[in-house]
Amino acid sequence: MNNGWSWSKWLVAGAFLSGIAGAACAIGFALGVLAGPALVQRLPAATAPAPEAATPATAVATPRSRPSPTPEAEAFPTRPPTPTRTGSPIPSRADLPEPPPEPDWTVGLAPSERNAGVDRRPIYRIGGVLEPDRGRLRGRLILSFPYQEGPSLSALCFRVWAHAPSSGGSRLEVGEVRIDGQTVRLAWSGDRTAFTVTLPVPLRAGGEISLEMPFTVTVGSRAGGYGLLQKTPDGLLVLYYGYPELARIREGRCVLDPPWENGDLHQAEAAHFALRLRLPEGTALSASGVIVQEASGPPGWREVEIVAPYVRNLVLVAGEMEEIVRERNGVRVRGFFRKAGAREARRAVEDALDALERFGEAFGPYPFSELDLVEVPLRGGAAGVEAGGLIMIGEDVFRMGDLSGMLGGTSGGLDLPGFVVAHEVAHQWWYGMVGNDAHREPWLDEALTNWSSAFWVEKARGPEAAQATWDLLVLLPYRLRLAEKDLPLNLPTDDYSMLDYAAIVYGKGAWMMEVLRREMGEERFFAFLRRYLEKHRWGWATGESWRETLGEVWGKERAEAFFEKWVAGDGITSKDLPPSEFGALFEDPSLGPLLRTLLEALMQAQP
Repeated sequence: MNNGWSWSKWLVAGAFLSGIAGAACAIGFALGVLAGPALVQRLPAATAPAPEAATPATAVATPRSRPSPTPEAEAFPTRPPTPTRTGSPIPSRADLPEPPPEPDWTVGLAPSERNAGVDRRPIYRIGGVLEPDRGRLRGRLILSFPYQEGPSLSALCFRVWAHAPSSGGSRLEVGEVRIDGQTVRLAWSGDRTAFTVTLPVPLRAGGEISLEMPFTVTVGSRAGGYGLLQKTPDGLLVLYYGYPELARIREGRCVLDPPWENGDLHQAEAAHFALRLRLPEGTALSASGVIVQEASGPPGWREVEIVAPYVRNLVLVAGEMEEIVRERNGVRVRGFFRKAGAREARRAVEDALDALERFGEAFGPYPFSELDLVEVPLRGGAAGVEAGGLIMIGEDVFRMGDLSGMLGGTSGGLDLPGFVVAHEVAHQWWYGMVGNDAHREPWLDEALTNWSSAFWVEKARGPEAAQATWDLLVLLPYRLRLAEKDLPLNLPTDDYSMLDYAAIVYGKGAWMMEVLRREMGEERFFAFLRRYLEKHRWGWATGESWRETLGEVWGKERAEAFFEKWVAGDGITSKDLPPSEFGALFEDPSLGPLLRTLLEALMQAQP
């Protein structure tokens, strides 16, 4: 970098880039800084009210709204069920395609994964009509739920993230729920982000139950969150939380946290999905999983069947998009683009293929036969969002490919689009295969994922680009935090401000993994990652299981000491970080707090 730059230019570029550092999945806040003060003034402050605590139904407990990383279940006071709101029609069976029969799940897996088959998991079979012009999906869900172990269950719970404050006023309506032909009671939580279905007979471990429900999800008319439920003026429909999601069960109880502000609303177990969707002819469709069949439907419509094994969050994006398809080593990347230039689109697809290959060699093979990469007009400053077998990249990211040129050619070939693509691809391992609670322990996936994207830059772009990436895209917010004091890495999302979430979870967490790599050595470090992946494959990791796995590879005493210093501790200082072009800036006792105040204000702005 050019040390001749004025501090004022560093402030502008630094504020912009520090927003991107935490934005690869969720936190980004200063896309308009380089465009000038006029744009910043047009960003309204977030005014969404704080959510109510979710209400459980009979004997189903919910953790506190601000839990510790390993909380005991604690029930909220029970409120009377809220009547179902009307507005969107609840579809009848005659209106919809039949949900498909259970398919051969292995068609959605990479060739190397097919011999092992698939294990027993919840199965979602959905028949639906996708209507991009109306911004809605009308569907019928048949859920088969095998209960593996634990106390008997008297109820099942479902998350309705469409009703979260960040979902822009979207609605998900549910009709009559039936189990074995019998209508069962449905009770909504007070904030309508969850409902509980009382079972006719308690479900014991080893048993299985099947239930059926019609539903309609309609996106809201106002902007909200990261734009994960939206319909654009030109007809693109994005459905990230477009179905009732089975709530995770922990020790015989439903996990029903009220929606949280920082990060992703991820708490779902991996499940198998089979969909039969009717959508308008000529509408491009990107989806988690693979499309295994297409056929003509009623005049003006077509029907597709989708198979998606081991998915935690199923996503659909439909509308007018251009498609680029590339394949390497038996894995296909389908890129869907709207505004990106041809060069940028091809580069993104190639970067995704390259990241899949490098991460597969380093961690373990990519498990699916396909990955969709979709350009989406994300909001809230988000640069990208992950889902099983699908990643969304914000359309603004493709306008920032030449950050080296923007910074006077001094940034070592800084590649923001490549970094974001690699980050979302890495989530296929850390979140997809290795699940974790994004509310209580967000560091488990985000820290490792952000480190993985910096690792990809190092291997794909070289050491100079990697150094610039660490300095500008990863560690900048953390250096600001350290101008005051360090914070523990293993706090729940609610215990961080928006800036601290980016600084600690993305910045400190990623550097913690790099320090671990340097202390363990290459061979032992990657052996740890591979063992961590295999132990938690399609399951659920916790901070405790992360520490235990580290101890198995490195020795318990060293693992405990490292964990206490870097994860549970709050004693890291700037001396524990690598040298930086920004060092003098953050050590200035008057300028550091001013920068932090500025960035926190920008993070409260919502585009």
